[in-house]
Amino acid sequence: MADQTTVSFNPTSLLMVKSEIERSIQQIEILVTSLIEERKEPLELDDALLHLKQCAQVLLLLKQYNLSKVVEYSALLIIEMAKEPEHIKQRNAFVVSHALLSAKRYIDFSCLEEKSIPQFLLCDLNALEQQLHLPKTTEAAALEQVLDHIPEVAFDGEQITESSVYVHQLYKICLKQLFRQNTSTLNSHALKAVGEHLVHLSMNKPSSSYWKLVYQLFAHINDVFLNVTRLRIFVQIEKNIDNFLTKSNFKPSMSEVANIIYICLAQDSAVSEKLQEQLEYSGHIIADRDLSGLRKKLFSADYETVRTITQLLTEEITAIYQELEVKYQNLSTERLGVLHQQALAIKQILSVLNMHDIASDLEQYLPLLQNPTQIKQESLVNQLMQSLLSALNHLRLYARQKTPRLLRYKVVNQNIALDRLDDAYETLSQELQSLIDEGSNQLMQYVVTPEQNLIATLPTLLDEIAGAARFVFDNDSIYQAALNSARFIETCFEEQIIIKENDIKTLLSVYASIDIALKEMKNHQPIMLDMFTVALNNTQQLQAVA
Repeated sequence: MADQTTVSFNPTSLLMVKSEIERSIQQIEILVTSLIEERKEPLELDDALLHLKQCAQVLLLLKQYNLSKVVEYSALLIIEMAKEPEHIKQRNAFVVSHALLSAKRYIDFSCLEEKSIPQFLLCDLNALEQQLHLPKTTEAAALEQVLDHIPEVAFDGEQITESSVYVHQLYKICLKQLFRQNTSTLNSHALKAVGEHLVHLSMNKPSSSYWKLVYQLFAHINDVFLNVTRLRIFVQIEKNIDNFLTKSNFKPSMSEVANIIYICLAQDSAVSEKLQEQLEYSGHIIADRDLSGLRKKLFSADYETVRTITQLLTEEITAIYQELEVKYQNLSTERLGVLHQQALAIKQILSVLNMHDIASDLEQYLPLLQNPTQIKQESLVNQLMQSLLSALNHLRLYARQKTPRLLRYKVVNQNIALDRLDDAYETLSQELQSLIDEGSNQLMQYVVTPEQNLIATLPTLLDEIAGAARFVFDNDSIYQAALNSARFIETCFEEQIIIKENDIKTLLSVYASIDIALKEMKNHQPIMLDMFTVALNNTQQLQAVA
């Protein structure tokens, strides 16, 4: 298995199965709710669990190891819950619910950010493992597999001449502060002092190298990304301190050493560089300072929620805009009150979405909707309408930012409004679909009756298809494939050649690849560009034959 932390990755495969996995999880969530509330197993639960396990296997094939485990272990825990539906443990229900929610969030995060950071799933995975009485997965599991000794690091702390009997007690106090997410200067100095004393006490003992690593961890505590999984490591250190102070020959396990080294490697310090060189460890470990920022993105609104919000707001803003455009001089006081409440709600939602500048801009024009006299002034109404248009465009931009890159329309002209761009893509996609349907129908008729007049307009159609496909897909291969097809048919006309069956199949494959790509766009799936390359290669063979 590869290292558990890889950063950049191509989300194409995950995007392709995303909808299916999310549907499976949603179905399971509904059935688990029914199981808990009705205290009996729903009829569809077995089939839904089977499908969820299949999703776990698919994720395993995609090398999403922790995600696969979360989905698989959730299914196993649900099976345990279903065995005694009248005595379901509240902890089991909570763990399953949270794990499935985290799985969905993580898939959205990975597809949007194009990053794979599986340790974000460790807390939920460990919780599932605990309920199922399974060994806990650690973020240092891959490192542990290649670790055969405790590396030596230089000690750059204060040299202690006298040891204190309060080292263990001081660490317990520090640990309590860590559980409160308190990494204040005082607590940092206290931890560092604990580390210095442990290094002093361990001189010439088997655990000396281990405590030097622990000191490095304590010395950089302000840079450490803390979560439940990491805090468990600090708890283990407390147990090790107790063992060390009572047994002079104490030696930590390689798993405990790997956990400390992993966090040290994630500090992106001089020590981490030396450790990586010494261990010759090639696995990529993301710096802790980056994890905190990325984790905030993990809990942002998911793709479907963003789509729903922006669609509803767009409809609401458009309706207000159109009503003002046509009826601003004839609006009753009651109707103005309704429009004011609607616009106020829009402003509040924009604020929630962190579009504070746009919300403030709209807010300054809201009094117009409370003043029957001012609302009749064309210049003032135009300012309000311009503010609504600005909000519309920023909503589109917000939706675009929350859309995985592989599903976004390409922006060539930066000056075009995104609402106009979306409309252009939608219109051209519909026209392209009509051209594809018409062209393929002509070819099918030609198969039955091979007369040239049946496909007389096909070269022109293919030229139009080439241009439209190039704009919609931003792909030169399918553009050239369509042009090759058009020139091939023209050559057949000129030389009075009947198009052979295999050549017709090649021509139809060009249509089919565009048709599939259009459906993928409509279903918010990534487009498999390889099929355009295949279509191009096939049409080049046509040219050679002609």
